[in-house]
Amino acid sequence: SGILLRPLPLENPDRVVAVQLSGPQPYYTLNYSNMVQLRDAVGPRLKFGAVIYGGPQNASVVTSAGRFQVEVPRVTAGLFDMLGVRPVLGRGFREGEDQPGKNHELLIGYDVWQTLYRGDAAVIGSTLTIRRQHYTILGVLPKGFFFSYYAKMAVWAPAKIAPGAASDMGGKHTLWGEMFARLPEGMSAAQLTADLSRVQAVIAREDPAEELPSKIKVTDCQTLLNHEARKPLLLLYGVVAGIWALACLNVAGLMLARAISRGREQAVRAALGASRGRLMQQTLMETLVLSGAGALAGLAIGEGAIKLLWRQISRSLPLTNVVHVDWRIVVCLVCLAL
Repeated sequence: SGILLRPLPLENPDRVVAVQLSGPQPYYTLNYSNMVQLRDAVGPRLKFGAVIYGGPQNASVVTSAGRFQVEVPRVTAGLFDMLGVRPVLGRGFREGEDQPGKNHELLIGYDVWQTLYRGDAAVIGSTLTIRRQHYTILGVLPKGFFFSYYAKMAVWAPAKIAPGAASDMGGKHTLWGEMFARLPEGMSAAQLTADLSRVQAVIAREDPAEELPSKIKVTDCQTLLNHEARKPLLLLYGVVAGIWALACLNVAGLMLARAISRGREQAVRAALGASRGRLMQQTLMETLVLSGAGALAGLAIGEGAIKLLWRQISRSLPLTNVVHVDWRIVVCLVCLAL
């Protein structure tokens, strides 16, 4: 439920969309030059940011707390401003800090701050070494922040965007990545799709390497991230509901048989003066104890299964930061038990 239903921890998350190409084959990435052209065509109202590909995006870092594996997504300087995410400590990236020679800063995730630095506020301005390169920590992202497929243990670095990348369509400065944008006020995803598609058709016709003009596809981020996980999770929901119903039927059948076998005992109690309400109270208490014990056992098994399978879950599903047992799960479990 957390993966499928919980909104992204962003400012007005329903306004944040992913901009992709769709053509004869499912292309999901754009080059940076294309992103800039699309942004400029819509005008300054369209705020955009990108996660840039190229090179490994994970690394081992060593601090006084030990050695840890972290993800290192590289982003344009304006991504977090577009998402509406502000650091709880320090500051975010500023314009131009994704240029060569100026891209040696980091924003660290809340969990990285707690695990590697034990929540020390003096972390701002300190240095973290990643693959023999020294980065200055600018800020700490809010607790619970996650975006795209990146895990809790992530440090966000600015991409190295050379001046020529904004106009390079296939040379040494070409960069590829995922483009994200915030819908301007009064503009729907369909309107943005139409505007960007017209621009992209012109760009594609000017590039002789294109066999057919690619079209733009604008998708809200929640739908994009859940697309591949939705069907398996819905199937899992169905399996769980079926097993739960089958278990209820089996337990109800066993308790019915037990109640029939206790007919003589109940008759004796009634003859000794026990009221019908008192007899029902005894039965309800017995069933409540049984259901409560089953619920507690299920809670313990669920918590253990998450810990045991966590590595596989985090690799296979998006938004796994919300996969945990919280008070909502306990309330649901109590209702089911009752």
